Amino acid sequence: PGRAVFIFSMTVHDGNLFVGTCEPGDGDSGHVYRYGGSGNWIDCGSPDPCNAVSSLAEYDGRLYAGVSRYHLPHSGQPASSNDNPSGRVYRYGGDGKWADCGRLGESVALHGMAVYKGKLYVTSMYSPAGVFRYEGDNNWVSVGTPGGNRVEALGVYDGHLYGTGYDIGVV
Repeated sequence: PGRAVFIFSMTVHDGNLFVGTCEPGDGDSGHVYRYGGSGNWIDCGSPDPCNAVSSLAEYDGRLYAGVSRYHLPHSGQPASSNDNPSGRVYRYGGDGKWADCGRLGESVALHGMAVYKGKLYVTSMYSPAGVFRYEGDNNWVSVGTPGGNRVEALGVYDGHLYGTGYDIGVV
């Protein structure tokens, strides 16, 4: 979809498949696309001027997107000319419209996103490390950083919230 160099995130919302892209070129930004069938992707807009939509989740019946200034050399790609900072979460309002739900501390890149016990949780990809819980409007609360290490992916299993270690190979 779009001018993506890779698909960064994926989720199902309202019975549709959505993906978040990394689009690092001049004048590009990460977008969210909805699958329209037969290889057709419908552009749902770009929540932020940064280069990647790095996480997606359905929360409280709405689609949320975490955005990042992703450092493409970490993935063996040339550096992005898009140097816009980020670390914000947005809520989709339809027709390509996105509402800003705030920034997670000093984060510039987000990674994991999951709903646990009726709350939305998001992780920071780069330093400073952090796991954050959404409290509505533009309010995010830090819920800690296990052992001072970055948490990458999030998942809910058997009544618990799990996270993978980015700095160390643990769950």
